[in-house]
Amino acid sequence: MTGPQDCGLVYLVMTDDELREGLRQARLNSRRPSLQRASLLDAGR
Repeated sequence: MTGPQDCGLVYLVMTDDELREGLRQARLNSRRPSLQRASLLDAGR
């Protein structure tokens, strides 16, 4: 293997629109708490 492009699971996820969107949402949700707090604070101004 030379990288993620050689991994069958990566290939499967990146060629399936629903799986790719699910991965994107999972990444956003894992980073979102601090961003949500910041945007809520900004919205209150």
